Amino acid sequence: MGGATFKTELPKYVIDTSLTGYITEIEEVLLQPEEVTAANDALTALVSRTNERVAKRELVAGIERRRSPAV
Repeated sequence: MGGATFKTELPKYVIDTSLTGYITEIEEVLLQPEEVTAANDALTALVSRTNERVAKRELVAGIERRRSPAV
């Protein structure tokens, strides 16, 4: 985790270079590996039981509700 590197060079416009030193100095562990695994397992289970067609229909309906003017 702390020794992660990008496979390709990071474009200069992606991050402000003045923050690079600050970001690379952060070593605080926010989640333990087992917490990451548990979260990943929960998300994988959620995805496996989600009906994509229904989920997309509900997403579109929600967007349309927010777009339509309040009556």
